[in-house]
Amino acid sequence: MICTPICGRLTRRSLAVQRYFSLMSTHTGFKKVALILHGCGVFDGSEIHEATSLCCIAPVLAARCLPGVHVTTGTDAGTARAIKSMGAVHEKCEITEVCVDENLKVVTAPAYMCATATIADIFDNIGLLVKKVLSLTN
Repeated sequence: MICTPICGRLTRRSLAVQRYFSLMSTHTGFKKVALILHGCGVFDGSEIHEATSLCCIAPVLAARCLPGVHVTTGTDAGTARAIKSMGAVHEKCEITEVCVDENLKVVTAPAYMCATATIADIFDNIGLLVKKVLSLTN
């Protein structure tokens, strides 16, 4: 288990989170990775300016955490309504496209959310996602 506070200072909450991940990895047989940003004062994570990529249903997480973010989960109307209800903007994208939010540096791709997509289509879609993320980080 890797669990590191960004500023190097452990707080009561970060220790509790570390304990939780430690218990989860012991009981469920898989390892968790966490970057704890809480309680670090000046270096609280706001200095991190990397791009984020999400695919399949994961863009819903960005919709939940980042108000006004532009994301896609493909063309499903129900998922689009749920994303809009969280305060985000859903952009309808096909398997050949990705959604790029330049302001928040978030790139999303529908990938497996497209019911008719083949494995090759999904591979190409995630490849495009990676290219866009790399272009935002340079």
